[in-house]
Amino acid sequence: MKHDPEKKPTAINSSDVSSNDVEADNAFEVLRQARLAAATKPFKARGVSVQRCLRCQLKMHQCLCQWRLTANSPVDFILILHRKEVLKPTNTGRLIADTFPKHTYVFEWNRTEPPVALLQLLQSPERDCRLIFPKTDMDNTAESSPMNNSNIGHKKRTTLVILDGSWREAKKMYAKSPWLKSVPLLDIGESIKQHQASNQYTLRQAPKEQQLSTVEAMILAIHALEHHNTAEVLHDYYDVFHSLYSALRSNTQPNVTAAHARIRKRQASLVTEN
Repeated sequence: MKHDPEKKPTAINSSDVSSNDVEADNAFEVLRQARLAAATKPFKARGVSVQRCLRCQLKMHQCLCQWRLTANSPVDFILILHRKEVLKPTNTGRLIADTFPKHTYVFEWNRTEPPVALLQLLQSPERDCRLIFPKTDMDNTAESSPMNNSNIGHKKRTTLVILDGSWREAKKMYAKSPWLKSVPLLDIGESIKQHQASNQYTLRQAPKEQQLSTVEAMILAIHALEHHNTAEVLHDYYDVFHSLYSALRSNTQPNVTAAHARIRKRQASLVTEN
């Protein structure tokens, strides 16, 4: 893991975003800055008057950056984003890229012309790619795709693929992407059941119980592969993000959780090691 305790947030208004104002230190930031550079008018998130940190897009005095750690992962990640998700401050897929920048690939979805680099990753003989979706949501759209958690990553690099959008958008993205139909599905249904008791972090109200945020689904997928320590590192970062963003929405002070203490402990251990 890596932590930069000296990194300071940069203040902006949410209507004042420029593609040159922040370092693109992971694949999500590269995509986000490319979208900003190509924009013909400023992107205005909700709460346009809020003074935000340019890097994490939260309030300056409730900045997420100080809690960010980069870590290694035994699996790789591919995020395929709906175009509406790229600039949203509520997007949680970016937390995956924040935490595992060396292991995360990020692409904007295109129905008819998927990026060549994305297709190369999905078709690589050196990778075992699995698309994450609760089985109940895919029963009517993925009957021909194998649903198998066994022997994942055997002699190949396990690569978890997720469609990053609202659940309605993600289902449409899958249905309209014939190039995704050959990617086997990873069933996280059992993992969802095992962690239902502690699932309290949904930022967007979903119409069904199993419809989780992008990062929640990824955390459960990592648990399903039994890489529990890796899942907990990401879960703690999401826990802190959720606490800070909930405070921003309600204009209150964020709750301090056990995840804050665990992250500080990891940061302290890194300082000692260095």
